[in-house]
Amino acid sequence: MNNIFSNFNNSNTSDSQHYHNSASNTPNSNDTRSSTPGSGFGSPALSAKSLNLKTEKPRPRHSYSFDRDVRRRPARKRTSNDQLAMLLEVFERTDSPSYDVREDLAQKVGMTNREVQVWFQNRRAKVARQKAADERARQQREDRLARKAGQPSGSQKAHSNSPSV
Repeated sequence: MNNIFSNFNNSNTSDSQHYHNSASNTPNSNDTRSSTPGSGFGSPALSAKSLNLKTEKPRPRHSYSFDRDVRRRPARKRTSNDQLAMLLEVFERTDSPSYDVREDLAQKVGMTNREVQVWFQNRRAKVARQKAADERARQQREDRLARKAGQPSGSQKAHSNSPSV
């Protein structure tokens, strides 16, 4: 057992020498690993440099890169007043138009079907947010009025009906 681990530990100490030598294809006299590719545990790691492959720098994920070849997201498209009026008119009739309705509307307003679809998704989310905010405001008003009158509020009523133990 000690022999296996001693070989493993000895081979790890010369890793930097091994990589430099594998790139120049000169064997390292201190390296106990096999030099044939794919020969198992002791085979040297293959790198792009040792295989003479081109390596590219990874592209940054942030948009403030100074490289000129980085592809940028297209500028945000804002809807004009005319487009908004047509979109809202259809939204009042249905908040989830079919593919055909979206396609027809997209041609009329000069947008793609996907842009119209995303607009409807965003508008449905906005309406849901507004409904939730209105409901919270209504509940707060009721709670305030109930506290002034000295009666339990709607949220307190639900808790007061629970059985006491």
